Amino acid sequence: MSDVKSAKEEFIKYRNLFNKNNANIERKYIHTINVMEISGIIASSLNLKEEEVNLAKLIGLLHDIARFEEYKDEKEEKTFINFKKYNHANKGIEILKENNFIRKFTPEKEYDDIIFTAIRNHNKNRIQENLSKKEILFCNILRDADKIDIFRLATTTYWKNEFKQIEYGKINEDMLNEFCNHRTIDISKFPEKTQIDKLIKILALIYDLNYKKSFEILSEHNYFNKIIERFNFYKEETNEKMKIVKKIGNDFINSKL
Repeated sequence: MSDVKSAKEEFIKYRNLFNKNNANIERKYIHTINVMEISGIIASSLNLKEEEVNLAKLIGLLHDIARFEEYKDEKEEKTFINFKKYNHANKGIEILKENNFIRKFTPEKEYDDIIFTAIRNHNKNRIQENLSKKEILFCNILRDADKIDIFRLATTTYWKNEFKQIEYGKINEDMLNEFCNHRTIDISKFPEKTQIDKLIKILALIYDLNYKKSFEILSEHNYFNKIIERFNFYKEETNEKMKIVKKIGNDFINSKL
């Protein structure tokens, strides 16, 4: 396994091929480095070998490599895309396989299947079945690290232009029921139609975290509460329901610490 420092240097070279003045490119670069570091922290908390910790960090480094292609031609203000047209996980694997590009980041072929499997599964509602224990391990580490940094982004970056849509919005009852029953929001069953739907979907990601260390990081930064407290919910019905969401969410997080 090549050292992560060298892999990061190669990644920066790739990132620098794209417009440095594009805010989304920079946001994705910061997200990538955060996910790499969080993956290492989670892996270390599981007492994995140094080689496995480095592998977890490498997977975190490469997990969103396709995002730079996604944003290279778009206008600055566009933040979200049509995921049905562009699956960045699958596209990332294509980029890494093309001309054997993955060898820029690690010389050993023995890790390729685990890397590709973890990347392929990081943005799915559930990981695929019939994986080995080792594949599941690295899928879960990446998925936790990715979600933790999504929580961070939800405290600072998402919805900058949609505050009113959330603050005057109404909660989808089906989504609320899923949240109250400790379930993530499957958008194939409950598609996002409003910004407050997106808010509930992100908050429900707490139910898909796998490791105690993930909950410790979430709690340390108080991300769950900070997301909710960004907004004033002006509709009394929505405000009362968000109080329920906040209590149930905090109770769940505290139960995992």
